[in-house]
Amino acid sequence: MDATLAVARSGLQVQVNRLAASANNVANASSTGAVPDSSGQVPAGKPAAYQPTTAVSVASASGATTGYQRPSPTTFTQYQPDSPLADDSGSVEVPNVDDVQEATTRLSAHRAYSTNLAVVRTSDQMFRTLLDTAA
Repeated sequence: MDATLAVARSGLQVQVNRLAASANNVANASSTGAVPDSSGQVPAGKPAAYQPTTAVSVASASGATTGYQRPSPTTFTQYQPDSPLADDSGSVEVPNVDDVQEATTRLSAHRAYSTNLAVVRTSDQMFRTLLDTAA
């Protein structure tokens, strides 16, 4: 495979992964989980809060691969005394998802995907021209 196509393909895959991670974050932004105890363990029988991730491009010899990062902190405590997951103080853990950042990520990934797709199209046109010239 042509090196240009390999790099563009890896770039396309990174952008797909960025969109998927952002979609998961937005879909789980309003979920809740039990507050961990002092040792970091969630009480038995209760779910932990969703931990958001961000997919990032990591340079490699063949183009790019996807790396994943978590925000710091991944969750924060919120007062929801009516939740079945609330602890004795009425608190639950919620994911640390920034809606504005997620929207920006999706727009940026869309633009980068479009750019990589343009590279694929240009490479295809160049190969066709080469084949037409050689024939």
